[in-house]
Amino acid sequence: MKKVVSIIIASICMVFTLSCSKNANTEYTVASLPDSIANAPYIDDAASWLDSTMTGQHILINARVSSVSACRKYCILTGSSKKVTIRLDASGKINGFNKELTGCEVVVSGKLQEKRFGEAELRSHKSDLLKMIETYMYTAKSDTTGVERYSNLFSELREINEMIKWIESNNYSQYSTLSIDCEDYVVLN
Repeated sequence: MKKVVSIIIASICMVFTLSCSKNANTEYTVASLPDSIANAPYIDDAASWLDSTMTGQHILINARVSSVSACRKYCILTGSSKKVTIRLDASGKINGFNKELTGCEVVVSGKLQEKRFGEAELRSHKSDLLKMIETYMYTAKSDTTGVERYSNLFSELREINEMIKWIESNNYSQYSTLSIDCEDYVVLN
């Protein structure tokens, strides 16, 4: 059964990749969406079946971009309830994500990965973020991109603090998340 599901997912991803790789900026109307894209499961529905046992498999998922990282190497996808999120990492021919994606609905294709963050690693990243915030604090007053980066750094800091808090309150040595190595995406709106 797992083999059949894997073959179906691989077929869908192949069709998706072939239909979108010709032009990464292809704009579709709802009526002209290829079936593989139009029928991609929404992240809220996928949360019930996505887990670490699927690590390494290609998936196709529909979600909204809630934020793009300051370094633009990853973005956070969320569902309509905003309770389900997944990290989307730039991978392969995708070098990064534009800030303009924030708020857009997208269908993404990529490999599901599990990332584990140790407490020491998170604390080191938090320290780096605090240094960057201090640096941008001075440029943010006169530079509009500085203001945007400054806000994004605070968002990342909040996420890191939540991970550290979760580790401490649950007595774990690491924080584990699922992410997708993005191979292609289509903006729906």
